Amino acid sequence: MAAVIEIDCQRCKGCGYCVAFCKPKALVMATERNAFGLNYAQVQDAEACNFCLNCARMCPDLAVTVYQSAAKEARHD
Repeated sequence: MAAVIEIDCQRCKGCGYCVAFCKPKALVMATERNAFGLNYAQVQDAEACNFCLNCARMCPDLAVTVYQSAAKEARHD
């Protein structure tokens, strides 16, 4: 299963908690700014995600969602 990390960049206020608590370093702070002029968190490496959900738990603005997506596998019958 592949990790899907969604960050609502317009909801993110750029506190950096999700980045700080992401042990596999799947998240980073963006250099771009959202509509409010704030740097927001973004996914750097979704494959590094270990589904600990620390990022989503630590986000005070509920801007982070993490779920597993079944990878599409080619079948050779």
